[in-house]
Amino acid sequence: MKKRILILMSMLLATGVMQASLSKEAKLIEAVKEGKVDDVRNLLESGVDLSNEDLYIVVDGRTRSLRRGQRTYPLLALSLKRRCADIAKLLIEYGANLNEEGLVGKTPLLSAAGKGLHEIVFILLSRDVNPNQIGSRGQTPLHRAARNGCMETINHLLNFSADPTITDMYNEKPGHLAKDAKIKQILEKKAKEVIRRAAAAAFAQADHPRLGAGSPARVLNRELFPLICRYL
Repeated sequence: MKKRILILMSMLLATGVMQASLSKEAKLIEAVKEGKVDDVRNLLESGVDLSNEDLYIVVDGRTRSLRRGQRTYPLLALSLKRRCADIAKLLIEYGANLNEEGLVGKTPLLSAAGKGLHEIVFILLSRDVNPNQIGSRGQTPLHRAARNGCMETINHLLNFSADPTITDMYNEKPGHLAKDAKIKQILEKKAKEVIRRAAAAAFAQADHPRLGAGSPARVLNRELFPLICRYL
């Protein structure tokens, strides 16, 4: 009997009979889940507050309140999980939290980078989101982009100073995770450039004018720096 009632309710909801009884927040959740861009836009324009504590979101097939903390699933994360870039853009435009994590610790940038959503990656970086966020397993957005193989995403991250030398919990740099040979070569070259610049800065600091020209420290710098660069 209960099963029949649930089926009937689902049918009524699908036909719009029960839509009037749903809150704007519940309608927004359904619109995001179903990828209805126009509905999401209309609801956001009507004044739905994305920081509303009474906004419910689906977690593991059930609804939980944002007040319950860790078991919540932000709408932005949900839209990225479903690869709905147009909906993600709307949520960002209307004030979604750009650093709020989903259930597995993925920020919007980590999620977008891993799914090759390069337009979203660019928007997030343009809004000063940290390009070197550390997610699960110690991976950065560049790690996830390298594994995904989206060159547009990788270019955006590098242009916004993503660090190709950061290693994850397995001591692997982003270039190590790239399956595409060209991407691997680009990332490894960038990593060497970063290391070379850091080494040059360190040697320049050590090569202080107050030290004599023939001092051991300055002589050692002049001999070691070209040697290090040769092997980078």
